Amino acid sequence: MRYKATKIAPIDQKGFTLLEVLIAFIITTISVATILNAFSMSHRLSLKGAEEKEVARIAEFLLASLDSDPYFLQDMKAVSGTVEGDEEPWTYSVEFNDVVIEGFTQKEDNKEYPKEMTLHIISPLTKKDYIFTTWVLHSPKTAANRKAGKTSGKKDSSSGSKLKGRRGL
Repeated sequence: MRYKATKIAPIDQKGFTLLEVLIAFIITTISVATILNAFSMSHRLSLKGAEEKEVARIAEFLLASLDSDPYFLQDMKAVSGTVEGDEEPWTYSVEFNDVVIEGFTQKEDNKEYPKEMTLHIISPLTKKDYIFTTWVLHSPKTAANRKAGKTSGKKDSSSGSKLKGRRGL
């Protein structure tokens, strides 16, 4: 007996197989996740940049305000307070520390000597502490004259925090 070979008609493939659908879904999911991550990172960097810009404005304002107070840098007292930001008040503190320079004594009368001034500004949103440090000259002669009541006729505005409630540039 001989068998006769018969041809099988090709099957028309219409649509996708389950494997093709799964691969397309995985590729689409990875693409969308990558795009959403890029948007999220862009937003975070934008907020960080805005916060750092606000810190720079507040620091500039505080340093200019402290520098304009004729007695502040003479007394070298620690100061703290708040200053208005875009949304919430920012807190700040100013501290002074002695600078140790080899061969230089701070005990000499009537001589200016450097002090380290550190400005801390704390963000109300992220609670991040931004620190600015500089050296300033301290004149004991001028501070002693002020304590003795010998002023230059300028009004004393050093009582309390004059920066509270004021807005930066």
